[in-house]
Amino acid sequence: MFLQKITNVLYHRTEANFSTNYNTSKIDKKIKCHRIIDWKLNLGVEKVKIMFGNYAKTYNKERIICDLILDINKYEPKLCQTTIELYKDSKHDLKRLLKYAKIFNIVERIKLLFNL
Repeated sequence: MFLQKITNVLYHRTEANFSTNYNTSKIDKKIKCHRIIDWKLNLGVEKVKIMFGNYAKTYNKERIICDLILDINKYEPKLCQTTIELYKDSKHDLKRLLKYAKIFNIVERIKLLFNL
């Protein structure tokens, strides 16, 4: 969320996604590892420019919104509200959001949130 500028919260813990067949046992324990099936892992990946001109892989805004909605009870309500508002105010792609929502079976929730 932070790399896509759709949150005002800077997290103190690093999280990373890995394929289900990737051995994460050697990864630094300070990094929270999530193991995800390949088709879902690669959906919506893009590179964004970060500090000092480097690039990092992250999910696009639409994928982040879908993940947020899928696990909405995992997050504080204020974070969800802020993220959705910042998404609405940013340059976004509703067509892509609906495409992802269909894949994740959350079309009705997305339509309700975005008054579609």
